[in-house]
Amino acid sequence: MGIRVEVTQSEHEILRIEKECGREQHSRANSPHSEALQGAKTFALWPLSQAAHFCFGKDTWPDDIPVPQAWLEFDVDNVEEATGELESRAYRMLTKNKKEPWGQTVTRFISPEGLLVGVTFTPLMRDKK
Repeated sequence: MGIRVEVTQSEHEILRIEKECGREQHSRANSPHSEALQGAKTFALWPLSQAAHFCFGKDTWPDDIPVPQAWLEFDVDNVEEATGELESRAYRMLTKNKKEPWGQTVTRFISPEGLLVGVTFTPLMRDKK
């Protein structure tokens, strides 16, 4: 399972957090992240404008959807099946089985706790057999 965390702080705050936690960090699509943080496959900082872009196709979060306080992703074997299970429990999907440019398939929703949750299949994070 890959874990990612989103923060909505300013660029200055993101740079401070990068310095505190980041050895071997790098930027993918202007989103600082690291695979070197103990206990997580990936740790990333994702500005709210980028989260909005990948969820809604624009750089601002819609007024009618609560602004997420953090971002968490779970990498699963079958996104469509996981999405169906979530929908059967009345979760409202923001994106559904969307194929991202880097090959990841993702469904995203806001949890009752205010988290932006992604259910993903990420080929790059999988061990090659």
